[in-house]
Amino acid sequence: MTRTSTCFVIMLVTLLTLASSAVAVTGLPVARIGIVTDGPWARYPDSLELFKQEIITLAEGEFDIRFPSNRILDGGWNAGAVTAALDTLLEAPDVDLVVALGVVASNEACLRNELKKPVIAPFIVDDRLQRLPFKGGTSGVPNLNYINVQKSISEEVKLFTDIAPFKTLTVIADQFEINALEDVAKHMKAYEDEYGIGVEVIAYDASAEKTLEKLTPSTEAVFVTSLLRMPPDEFEKLVAGFIDRMLPSFSFWGMGDVETGILATMTPRSNIQHLARSVAVNVMEVLRGKNAGDLPVFFSRGRSLTINWATAKAIEVYPKWDIITGAELLNNHVEGVGRRMTLEGAVNESVRANLDLKALDRAVASGMEDVKKSRADLLPQVDIGSEARMIDDDRARAAQGQRPEKTWSGSLTGSQVIYSDKAWSAYTVSKQTQKALEEDRETLRLDIINSAAVAYLNVLRAEAVLNIQTDNLKLTRANLERAKVRVSVGAAGPEEVYRWESELANRLQDALNAESSLLDARSEMNRIMDRPLTEAFAPAEAGIRDPVSVVGEPRIFPYLETPRRVRVLSDFFQEESRAKAPELRAIDAQIAARMRVLTAAKREFWLPTFELVGNVTEVFDTSGDGTEFPPTTPEVPDDTNWTVGVTASLPLFSGGERSAELRQAREEIQRLGREREAAAARISQRAVVAMNRVRASYPGIRLSKDAAESAANNLQLVTDSYVRGVLSIIDLLDAQNLALVAEQQAANAVYDFLTDLMEVQRSVGAYFLYADQAERDVWFDLIEAYFSQ
Repeated sequence: MTRTSTCFVIMLVTLLTLASSAVAVTGLPVARIGIVTDGPWARYPDSLELFKQEIITLAEGEFDIRFPSNRILDGGWNAGAVTAALDTLLEAPDVDLVVALGVVASNEACLRNELKKPVIAPFIVDDRLQRLPFKGGTSGVPNLNYINVQKSISEEVKLFTDIAPFKTLTVIADQFEINALEDVAKHMKAYEDEYGIGVEVIAYDASAEKTLEKLTPSTEAVFVTSLLRMPPDEFEKLVAGFIDRMLPSFSFWGMGDVETGILATMTPRSNIQHLARSVAVNVMEVLRGKNAGDLPVFFSRGRSLTINWATAKAIEVYPKWDIITGAELLNNHVEGVGRRMTLEGAVNESVRANLDLKALDRAVASGMEDVKKSRADLLPQVDIGSEARMIDDDRARAAQGQRPEKTWSGSLTGSQVIYSDKAWSAYTVSKQTQKALEEDRETLRLDIINSAAVAYLNVLRAEAVLNIQTDNLKLTRANLERAKVRVSVGAAGPEEVYRWESELANRLQDALNAESSLLDARSEMNRIMDRPLTEAFAPAEAGIRDPVSVVGEPRIFPYLETPRRVRVLSDFFQEESRAKAPELRAIDAQIAARMRVLTAAKREFWLPTFELVGNVTEVFDTSGDGTEFPPTTPEVPDDTNWTVGVTASLPLFSGGERSAELRQAREEIQRLGREREAAAARISQRAVVAMNRVRASYPGIRLSKDAAESAANNLQLVTDSYVRGVLSIIDLLDAQNLALVAEQQAANAVYDFLTDLMEVQRSVGAYFLYADQAERDVWFDLIEAYFSQ
């Protein structure tokens, strides 16, 4: 073999060896990624794994991603060590790409004009203050990609002043970051001229207590940066200290801080997750051959104001309406200031407390006394009396002891009706009238249950619409931010920003109108429950999307699955509505009363009234002239006189009154009969209409949900295309409006169905779906028996 051939073989073997070392046993290309952090994250220790997992997941099946343990370096919160760690990874032959997971590490990478290998720098504080390189939407520096989350400290401080106006602001940051980002710290101190506020920057100390001691008495608000090396328990103490001092606070980091107790933030809940995903996307682009310096640097995170309402109340800070409406409010429940209610609880309370029902309760109680009064004419009547009488003396003497001049006596009179058809008729009529009144009360009770249930569902509906409008408002704000990005990179003109600003104002008005509707719905619910109209309460079923959780009886749903089953169920409810409606029972009671009046009117022509009557009179004292009987009187009567007898009476002529009563009773029966027929038709129609609505609203839940999901997916695709410049603002507006309408229809479909189902139960006079188990079993046995026929 010649020397040339030998060299060729050696080179070939070497190349094959190197190639094999760059290919995993799976056959996929190996990508070795080094990571440099500013230091260990005490508050969010899992974040590093989140970034690694996002990269691994996205590269699955395309690259074998490896993170060599000796190439995951941290600077120990020392700027020099961070720089050295970055240098090490850039020089390391076993590292293909570097990710700078830290504010200082990212800033250090962006300050370099030359990089030997690709670097992704995702932690940017403020691109303008840090003077980051920028060219045509990219860094313009070979091998450098930073991810600009488009945070603006200036804008966030301005928003903070709108939430809780103040004149002095204290910024708490890590001394490590203060030293490394001097330009940022200097700029924040210049806000006095820009916003008329004084700014003091202090460093986080070893503990929350020592940090709080650094706050001056003049501090009116606190701006908190990431403070990543602060232990979670110490951060909680720090936040508690702000609240104790009644200081409004703002987090630059995000939602997690607000959940701990910080007043507000503009960073969305999913910011770190989306940031990690963006890093993974850019890593994949680099591994596929693109230069990191040519990748877009913008990360469209959107604006999402979050306010901890419990903190706001604790420190007595209440933002303006436009701010509250566009924000997500944490801990905005009514514990301590209101009540939590369920549908069943709201209905039960309405029945107990409703003023209209209480008034009719009194009418029913009064009617019961009328029944007792009518019955009294059939029971014994006993009267007791006393009389003192004086007549002129000459008449007394002429009466010869029969009528003394002065007499004092007492009497006891009793009577008992042996039979009086008129009295029995009055008693029967009063009982039937009372029964009709009780059925009227039952009708009102059912109406109140229905009104309370519908009012409660309307509160849920109004809350859902408000949440949808609030989310749409947030989306519009995010799209405004996206438009600003498009303008900044030259992909759109300023008119696009103005259009989104106009759209934002309209969406804010929609949200305010939705909130007003919610307040109206709550006041109606409170009125029905006889509560203060502005009293706060929280529905337990808020946010429902599955009607099963509210209906509580799943056996009804199989009967709604096909048109034929719905039709048969509708026929069943028609029959039950006529059989059980209290409105018809009330008319039946009135007819029965009129029938008894008719019978009495007929009998009055020939049936006398029989009565037993008795009287006892006792003379207590006599005086004056005429007290003595003549001596010739055979027997002097004693002072006790009594009588007893039976009477029978029959009116012979009453001027035509009895004939008129007879004709009137017949006419009243005819009138009530026609009223019953009309009422029965209305009740049957009510059941039919309610079932017709259920027939449409039940399948509408699934259809509207599918439409909402499709509209949301379409919106996501259009949004991505809009950000990339593929589609216009008109396309995005159309997609957003379509998603808004679809989401509202999906929410309304659930509440429409539940309202229709309440109306079905009202039509049959029984809310059997919310009854006890035994009653529900009876109803479904009846339904099944009807279907089996």
